Amino acid sequence: LARISEALDASQRILLIHNQKGFAKRLECLACHAIPTCRCGEVPDIRIQDLRCNHCGEEMWIPNTCPTCGADRLKQKGVGSSRLMELLQKVLPSARISLHDKEHIELASSDIVISTEYFFKSTHHNFFPRIFSLIADLSFDANFISLDYNAMHGAAERLSRLTALQYDQRANYLVQTWVPDKLRALSGKSYLNDELTIREKCKLPPFKRRLRLIDKNVSSAYKDTLTKLKERGFDLRMIDDVRSEMFYEDASISSLAPLFNSLPDQVIIETDLPTYAFTSRRYASK
Repeated sequence: LARISEALDASQRILLIHNQKGFAKRLECLACHAIPTCRCGEVPDIRIQDLRCNHCGEEMWIPNTCPTCGADRLKQKGVGSSRLMELLQKVLPSARISLHDKEHIELASSDIVISTEYFFKSTHHNFFPRIFSLIADLSFDANFISLDYNAMHGAAERLSRLTALQYDQRANYLVQTWVPDKLRALSGKSYLNDELTIREKCKLPPFKRRLRLIDKNVSSAYKDTLTKLKERGFDLRMIDDVRSEMFYEDASISSLAPLFNSLPDQVIIETDLPTYAFTSRRYASK
């Protein structure tokens, strides 16, 4: 906050990266600790009076009671970008603050811009003008608590993007973290060697392939397919009720095409194999 105030006093513009839209990260029941999700199984963004899933687009009112246990003890957890803007505006009342994400596409000429990863994916380019003097990532530690095996790789990519942006903008940049040692470990060849060693030991990509099945209706055909995969000895794990994931050798997947092609059309199959490996239109190469 002190660095932000210094930049504002010098009439400099500030970019804050906070990769969580809405007013909070999630709703959580204080009685049973359940987290309400939408029909596709994802945790929706919390807006002023309603919820919106960033994956399937479903919108719903914020429930008064927990859908799981019925208790009226639902509370908002975490801080989203909209809430962050409110808090900063109270502390810095004279500063002009704006949001930049999929719902706020225009990059406003304000003193402080609070953006999600949308800035790197859709706004920043090779000839982006030098307009920021201070860049800060406020939610970097979220990469270190994810269950996704790609989380550390994503953290390294994110740090690389921040470093490149800092160089392009000739700006100062800060990364807010509680684990600076982990942050320092993401740079250099030592990180790559350590990551590959862990993945080889745990039989994760690139030493094995990944395939994910998603069925928001949890059909009987989907359940039967999971049972057959387990019977055939595949390394299958359930992410949640509607998503499952398996890791396999290249040679072992060809015999499964008939099984996957028999699934209903609503079942999404994500794979890191080339699209020509399968004939079904429901296969999505990642």
